[in-house]
Amino acid sequence: MENLIKSELYKLRKSKVFIKMLLITLIPLLLGLGLHIFKSQGDEILSLIVTFINNRKYGFTMNDFSNIKNLSAQDFLFSAIGFTAVTYMILVYFVGNIVVDEYVDKTIMHKINYGYSRTSIYISKLIVSFIGISIIALFPIILNTLIGGLMYEFGNFDILKISKFLTVYMLLLYSSTSFYVLLASIMKIKSELMGFGVLILLLPAFLTEKNVLYLTKYIPYGGILDICGKYPSNEVMVSLGLNAIIVIIITSTLGCILINKQDIK
Repeated sequence: MENLIKSELYKLRKSKVFIKMLLITLIPLLLGLGLHIFKSQGDEILSLIVTFINNRKYGFTMNDFSNIKNLSAQDFLFSAIGFTAVTYMILVYFVGNIVVDEYVDKTIMHKINYGYSRTSIYISKLIVSFIGISIIALFPIILNTLIGGLMYEFGNFDILKISKFLTVYMLLLYSSTSFYVLLASIMKIKSELMGFGVLILLLPAFLTEKNVLYLTKYIPYGGILDICGKYPSNEVMVSLGLNAIIVIIITSTLGCILINKQDIK
């Protein structure tokens, strides 16, 4: 499996598509910074897929600063979480690129014929997907934080608060990634996978209040809506983190079972 992972990482490093994905994450970052500089009233300047339930915000907003007169790098870190709507769609496309292309180009068949087990092929894809998504998700967050710190200050950094938040945030992204790796192995068509991703992304706009709350409690994307809307309590973070780990275990197991039963030609 080590050789498989090294091979996938090499392809990732040389991939022009992956570089373009990273560049795409700069678009909302530059837009958010530009609007902050020229319209710095402290309002929610950029919002996407935002809903309020019992005065609780769910969704993605940028530049939602509580104290516009006393900003620091930490404020820009949490503002960068508003990029997640963009990150989510890049996640879906990235997984499709990693997994579906293997079936289309028949390289997965070559690996099987070479002697690699189907389980190791699937797990290597999953691990590399996690690594790729980590880079895509954290790149704009780190960059925005550094810019915010240079513009204002790096003080008042609550390391524990940020660490807990980012741990749960990444677990939710990993669980979504694991789900889409499984789905891509079933669909094997990138356009259908992207269509499903867009549907999930916009789903809260079509649900009732009760269903949105159910979504945020049990579905990884719903958990992302929750913590990106407002910093959650410790209890909520533990619950979302555990749910994400369970989703990763279940989808990974199903994926390994599926690939071993597929008729791959």
